[in-house]
Amino acid sequence: MRKLRSVARQELLMLIKSRWILHYSILFAILALIISMIGTRAYSGYDGFTISTANLLNLSLLLVPLIALLFGSMNWAGEQEDGWLPLLRTYPLSRLSLIGGKYLGLLLGMVMVISIGYAISGFFFVFQGATFPVQTFLTFWSASIILAAIFLAIAIMLGAWSKNRLQAMGTSLIIWAWLLLFYEFFLFILATWLPKTWILPFLVVSLYFNPVELVRSWVILSMGSGILFGPELYSFVTWSEAWVGQLLYLGVAILWIIIPLFFTLIMERRTQDE
Repeated sequence: MRKLRSVARQELLMLIKSRWILHYSILFAILALIISMIGTRAYSGYDGFTISTANLLNLSLLLVPLIALLFGSMNWAGEQEDGWLPLLRTYPLSRLSLIGGKYLGLLLGMVMVISIGYAISGFFFVFQGATFPVQTFLTFWSASIILAAIFLAIAIMLGAWSKNRLQAMGTSLIIWAWLLLFYEFFLFILATWLPKTWILPFLVVSLYFNPVELVRSWVILSMGSGILFGPELYSFVTWSEAWVGQLLYLGVAILWIIIPLFFTLIMERRTQDE
């Protein structure tokens, strides 16, 4: 455990010294500020799901996975390409300490990026005199951290699989485009081939196979806006808002973190055995 913390601390220090955190923080802050400006004009004062909250949610759902994928995959592939990872492998470190330490260090870096972005946009709301609910802001911040944790695990797996930075970047963009842009179209195409009685259960189950949709639905339910799912899914909303449904959301999110890291561990073992 001490070696894991040492790797995480070293990773975070390297990120702070480099320009990764600075660049992504500026990008996230600028986009958060733009979204906040749009949201302030559209805000209705309602504590539920409004145009303002939808804009900020979409910012997190689009930008956080992209940053996390590029952030993690290019970091791992780049250090492998530059020789830093092969050097770390010569140290008396277990594979679990190496992977877990790098993951934790990258996650702390992403938390800094997300926190800076939300702090700037939150300051703008206060400066403009808007009454944006604090609980909503904290919900979005928490959802962004969960997204970052999931996609960093996927990113490390992609980085371990890639041979260089370019391949890591290309693969990350493909995964991002699939989950954010094409996944829903694929579901709609499949749904046209299913019996009508299967469509709603199929769409509900599909939420758990896409971390973006998983977090989106969790945020909507956490804000008490389950009515957006429509009357057909009333039973699903009621069940999801109960403690059993919340535990399932949490369990699936944890699996989305553990499974990619497990495959990374397997690939790392093969790399060290070669």
